[in-house]
Amino acid sequence: MIKVSDEFSVLEILKKSTAFLAKKNIPSAKCDVEWILSHFLEINKLEIYLDIHKVCDDSLLNQIRHAIKRRGKREPLQHILGTVDFFNVTLKCDNRALIPRPETEYMVELICSYYDRCFEGKIIDFGTGTGAIAISLCRAFPKTTVYAYDKSEKSLSLARENAIKNGVLNQIKFRLFDWHKDDFTYEKADLLVSNPPYLSKDEWCNAEPEVKEFDPYCALVADQGGIKDIKKIITITPQILKDKGLIVCEIGSNQKALIKEYSIGYLQDIIFKKDLCGVNRFLFGTSIF
Repeated sequence: MIKVSDEFSVLEILKKSTAFLAKKNIPSAKCDVEWILSHFLEINKLEIYLDIHKVCDDSLLNQIRHAIKRRGKREPLQHILGTVDFFNVTLKCDNRALIPRPETEYMVELICSYYDRCFEGKIIDFGTGTGAIAISLCRAFPKTTVYAYDKSEKSLSLARENAIKNGVLNQIKFRLFDWHKDDFTYEKADLLVSNPPYLSKDEWCNAEPEVKEFDPYCALVADQGGIKDIKKIITITPQILKDKGLIVCEIGSNQKALIKEYSIGYLQDIIFKKDLCGVNRFLFGTSIF
């Protein structure tokens, strides 16, 4: 581990920090150190390996050392850096909301391929979290309005900060809403998109510490083996969507059959699309009513 009051080349810091994280069994230890060094030193990854920089400022060394120690305790890299890149935006990221995942990013990409850039329909994002989906869709469809719902005031505060950061606050309306408790009494939408909780309790118990200790439990886990929230969203979809309106919902890897059966009577034109790993991950359907 690096010591304050010593002078190190960036490459030395990389090697020592990578070895430290590897002993802690951190996945992608070297890659994580590269990100931390790039962030705190404000250099790109190529410059790390060119080995042209020396770090002799005690304050800066201490920041890097502290960040490495946090990662060694399994704190997510995104929380340490304070940001996460998602689709076409950079988002502030902390423990107020779930860290956006690559699967969700791909879901946004699929939605963007479904509509023309001139799309100006009304979009609802259920469980907005960091605002990743809502903000990305605002940037992709400048003429649309997105209504971002979440039952957590903390999540909504983070999403609002991210909307301001990305210059789309005028396109997004934030609402505190719990789909299990609150009646939907608003104007119907053209698109409903959601990344709801879909892990079972057993899956959560077997998850990595980065997930169990730092992501909000309520954003990850659903009762009934992980499908309670998805079923509720499907049930109220006819109240939310206009006739032929589209729902796009992220689901668990083993939930396709159950969700397909449950959707009958609520949705039509049901298809499931795979993520980049070939897993049935996204429900697409249109409202019947």
